Amino acid sequence: MRKVLKKVAICGLALALAAGILPGLSAPAAKASNDVTVASARAGIMVPLNHFFASSMDPEGQIIDFLDGGAVFEEPAEPESTEPESETETEPETTEPETTAARRKTAYDNIAISRVENRVNIRKAPNTKAEIVGHIGNDAAAEILDTVDGEGGEWYRIRSGSVEGYMKASYFVTGEEAEKIAKRVGTMIGRTTASALRMREKPSTDSRTMTVLGRGQEYVVLEENIKGTDGNLFVKIGLDEVEDGEFSMVGYVAAKYVNVRVEFNEAISLEEERAEAARQAQLAREAEEAEARLREAMEAAQREAEAKKKAEESKKAAEESRKAAESKKAAEESRKAAESKKAAEESRKAEESRKAEESRKAEESRQAEQSSQAAEQPPQSTQPAEPVTTTAPAEAPASTEEETTKAPETTKAPETPSEPEDKTLLREAIVAYAKQFLGNRYVFGGNSLTDGIDCSGFVQQVYAHFGIKLPRVSRDQAVSSKGTPVTRAQLLPGDLIFFAGDNGIVSHVGMYIGNNEMIHAANSRQGIIISSLEYRSPCKYMCFIK
Repeated sequence: MRKVLKKVAICGLALALAAGILPGLSAPAAKASNDVTVASARAGIMVPLNHFFASSMDPEGQIIDFLDGGAVFEEPAEPESTEPESETETEPETTEPETTAARRKTAYDNIAISRVENRVNIRKAPNTKAEIVGHIGNDAAAEILDTVDGEGGEWYRIRSGSVEGYMKASYFVTGEEAEKIAKRVGTMIGRTTASALRMREKPSTDSRTMTVLGRGQEYVVLEENIKGTDGNLFVKIGLDEVEDGEFSMVGYVAAKYVNVRVEFNEAISLEEERAEAARQAQLAREAEEAEARLREAMEAAQREAEAKKKAEESKKAAEESRKAAESKKAAEESRKAAESKKAAEESRKAEESRKAEESRKAEESRQAEQSSQAAEQPPQSTQPAEPVTTTAPAEAPASTEEETTKAPETTKAPETPSEPEDKTLLREAIVAYAKQFLGNRYVFGGNSLTDGIDCSGFVQQVYAHFGIKLPRVSRDQAVSSKGTPVTRAQLLPGDLIFFAGDNGIVSHVGMYIGNNEMIHAANSRQGIIISSLEYRSPCKYMCFIK
């Protein structure tokens, strides 16, 4: 078991760094370090040496010189082999520590990095029967407060985030090994402090402006304290991750307008776990409620559409019935008119025939009377009398007029379809569903909202949940005929915001959620986050919600 100083030497070193008294640290670098804090992804574990390692040319040598002035580090003993504590506390394999002669002192002797599978319990006392106060996952940072004898061997009393408790020392690495891991798993994040901050192509105020960043936005820092050709200090940042660790746009911003911190994974307390579970449950409830409201609205709209359809069908049937009745009535009236006309014609013909017969008989009677008179009187002339002829009245020509059954039908002009109802409920449901996945992993090319996804996959999968189909890649989404370009003023929750790389090609996409904010899968170091629309200069806005 190793001996540990009651007063941790690292605190003195941090104070020395803040005061700028460590040999070899230039004044500009010391000033820059005052703006830097080291934080975890959840609550901000303090590891004040990370910035020094990033900015010093010989950090190990300077630290050793400082520590040799009064602080003494003693070597840890080899961890004892113990039985597993529980299903969540299986011992990792350990290797024999280096000898004292081979091992150098490092700033990470009192900073530990966890090496576990899944997560391990942090307890209130150094034994497996003690109360659990929190959990820690792999590659998480912790400050070693003390080393004690506990159940099965050496335990550390640690502080990680808001959690303070005990864990077996064998779950951690320190010193040089911890330093190597920290440089790999730690993430430098820069937060801008100025509005309309120019991101330049090179570390110089004379260099071309690539894009403009907003105040209070956070970006992945690739390198800091870069001295520009004009003598100013710059921070190198990356935008729009296209592959693991590779960015479509890399540029430089003035260091005086960026606060840099280093984030590590850290332990989480039981209270924080419960709070996180409650937050996730609340987001899930909000998403379910939003979808329930959407379903109710859609069902109501469906019922209204069906009722309207039935009313239209009933109206159509009634109209057809009315037309059929009118047609039948007209046909009956036409038939009666035809019969009446025929009867009138027959009556006329009969009357004419009767009159002709009477005229004939009258003529015959007259001729008979004349013959009788002629026989009684002697003939007065040898010239025969001219015969009297009668002309029968001409028969009226038959009517050639066609029958009319009914007036020509008129067709009703089609009704203009009403505009679609407000899509507010759909937009609310889309945004609520997307928010459920805040904090989840970014994986380039990934398609899982829970296990890892990239920016274009994120909006595609969220939209797919509501039956809206999008292309897979952001540059194809930005030109899809399924979307309608809109302006910034027309932007509504659920619409998409596109960003172009330095080559002008779309390389990133986010979803507007209202209040001048968007949700997006940012990169592998930040995951799915919410940012302001001032994140950087957009190139296009699109609406896919019809």
